[in-house]
Amino acid sequence: MVKRRIPLLNDHVYVGSSDGLLILVEKNEPYFVKLWEPFTGYLVQFTAGIIHQQPSHFAVETRGVPRLFHAPGGLRNPRVMCYDVNNGNLEVRFGDMPVERVASMTAYKSDVFVLFHNRQLFKITGDGHEMHGEFILIHEAPALAPSAMTHYLVVSGGGNLLILVIGIAEILIFCVDVELRTAVRIYNIGSQALFLSNTRCISVNAESFPTVRENCVYQACISGYSGPCGTYEFSLMRPRKRKIYHQSFVNDVTYTLGGRPLSMCPVLIHYCLFRNKCRRPLS
Repeated sequence: MVKRRIPLLNDHVYVGSSDGLLILVEKNEPYFVKLWEPFTGYLVQFTAGIIHQQPSHFAVETRGVPRLFHAPGGLRNPRVMCYDVNNGNLEVRFGDMPVERVASMTAYKSDVFVLFHNRQLFKITGDGHEMHGEFILIHEAPALAPSAMTHYLVVSGGGNLLILVIGIAEILIFCVDVELRTAVRIYNIGSQALFLSNTRCISVNAESFPTVRENCVYQACISGYSGPCGTYEFSLMRPRKRKIYHQSFVNDVTYTLGGRPLSMCPVLIHYCLFRNKCRRPLS
């Protein structure tokens, strides 16, 4: 393992990554945000003030000079902002279609896709004041329990754009075809494994980690979120949840990576749980 001291991370908060770029927010005012590639030193700063303690969604479009998209947290906030070094800070328009708050946002094939809580999926297109959300589809999930209000967008290791719908006893996965504007339910994600919480969702290649099972979803539940506290393994081969960690692990906010030997499974769970508590990237 090679370690290096990076002073930039001392006065910035790591809030996420997108398309290979780390998203950093200043710890103090004016809370400017930066995109940084740690291996090449590539750095872009935006004149955008983002308070890192607030839950938010971030994604980066990497066509030419990167643009950062940010959806502020809030129960009734459907806004998506674009921070562009060439055109300034702009709000993305989604036409006349009624949209609810943002459920998830991700970069896919150099474009940014936004999923709203009313199941509408958009692709952001255009530049400057011509920028807008292009409607792709409304995914029709089968009826779940009323608490199944959590949706995610994630790009699998196989290069597919997936929509996840999370219920107390069931997890549904849909594969999106952007060109055909369809979302088809799938029951197999191959060698991939998905890790998720109410904060974020990531996809990993299970073949690279002996302690991670392929074709599984690992769900970390905290109080008031999709069932009792704990971390669950959901196998897509035989749809059922199995608790693998208990509440004490999930709620241990003081838990540190250097405190004890860990497998990759709890490391990835920890990464999904504590977005705003990660002061440095885990990789």
